[in-house]
Amino acid sequence: MCIFILAVLPGQPVLLTGASILVGSARGLFTLLEATVVSDHWGPEGYASLNGVFSAPLTAAMAIAPSIGAALATFAGGYPALFLILAATGAASAVLALASGPAPRPAGDRPPAVPAD
Repeated sequence: MCIFILAVLPGQPVLLTGASILVGSARGLFTLLEATVVSDHWGPEGYASLNGVFSAPLTAAMAIAPSIGAALATFAGGYPALFLILAATGAASAVLALASGPAPRPAGDRPPAVPAD
């Protein structure tokens, strides 16, 4: 949704700055989520190596994104068109993720117990 906002906003600096702050906040949220998902899912043992494996694809994508984004913007006819393509790709990914359902759990694997208050 945040990427779609960047696609349809007119080029006024104040609006683009506000939208960029919103997009940055969403990215910051994912940073915090990444920090907890590894230990919540696999436990704290080996956290550093598991987190490294988990975040390596994202880190590689962030490293090459600026050059690929510029090339795609040239191909698409500008950054608004690029952000529309990115928003459509993100929406399609979300639909596919929801349609796939939850991942199957191995036999004997239980979710962590919730402590009683």
